[in-house]
Amino acid sequence: MTIMPTPARRNSIRATEPEVVEALTGFLPVALIASGAGVKDPGQVRKWRNGALKPTAVSAARLRFLLDQATYIAQHESREIATAWLTSANEQLGYQLPLKAIREERYKEVAEAAKAFVDGYAG
Repeated sequence: MTIMPTPARRNSIRATEPEVVEALTGFLPVALIASGAGVKDPGQVRKWRNGALKPTAVSAARLRFLLDQATYIAQHESREIATAWLTSANEQLGYQLPLKAIREERYKEVAEAAKAFVDGYAG
């Protein structure tokens, strides 16, 4: 069986880092984007957004994955629900926020939880 990336994943891979950050601001405030990327200073996110600073490879991977999951849920629900899902305790993630699990690079668990949510599990 061949596993194909979702359309959301293809889009985040093709986007520049400033474009990824810009898209994320449609879901989350800058402080939460910083948290998901694993940085403390929201000012870094603003600099990433305008291209004045480049995120580390680890932060960039987190940002892209965060956008993937936000977009995936928004495509099936809404932006508001995607935001709520990212910032709410999730049973499948040990009652942690998906945003925190992304920061911890628990990508597979988060993707499974997002799919379960879209498929009807409220967790």
